[in-house]
Amino acid sequence: MNMTDKELMTTYGITCEKNYVYRYKEHKYSKLNDAVNYARSDGNDTQVSHSSEPNKISTNKDCMEKE
Repeated sequence: MNMTDKELMTTYGITCEKNYVYRYKEHKYSKLNDAVNYARSDGNDTQVSHSSEPNKISTNKDCMEKE
């Protein structure tokens, strides 16, 4: 995102957000429940020890954040 993009966003009150993406195998889900349901239906009843944080991606890495 360049300065012109940021200026346009400010001028028009446009914001962007980071979104969580949950992954199971080659599939991506925006809702954890959907990922869990698919994993269960795929026969994966085992618990895997990984990071507790889901993969975070942004629709635009340079988004201005409001926190």
